Amino acid sequence: MTQHELRSRRFGALRFDESELLHFPGLPGFPEAKRFLLRHHDRETHFAWMISADAPELGFVVADPWLFVPDYRPVFEARDWQGLGVVTENSLQILVVAQPDAEGVTLNLAAPLLIGVEKRLGRQAILDDPAYDTRYRVSWTSPQTESKPQR
Repeated sequence: MTQHELRSRRFGALRFDESELLHFPGLPGFPEAKRFLLRHHDRETHFAWMISADAPELGFVVADPWLFVPDYRPVFEARDWQGLGVVTENSLQILVVAQPDAEGVTLNLAAPLLIGVEKRLGRQAILDDPAYDTRYRVSWTSPQTESKPQR
């Protein structure tokens, strides 16, 4: 497999294989960003970086929502996950965008990222559920330790 290198001021040099890329049809506000690398945060945290291979200065902090909100139970429309290659619940990974600030972190529970693990295809779902906020406040250092519920 061919190794590629991505360079940016923000993330430095990142080596990756083409098979590591996640493919999105574009994200709201970032239509040119279609290919992403998922990299664990350099600190011992429960967060990762989703870095655009198309716009290397663009990166989002992401997290598994169930580490922070064990009772998170989003309901998706078929259009949200169709075409992602999702066959079983284990072939779907769900992440949410996290926004760190001085008080901790907020999670965008209203617009999760759905990723078909086998095909490495993703899409951002926009939930029509007032129970899920775009800025759900959580602690930066103390996620819930309960296991992730069935999706």
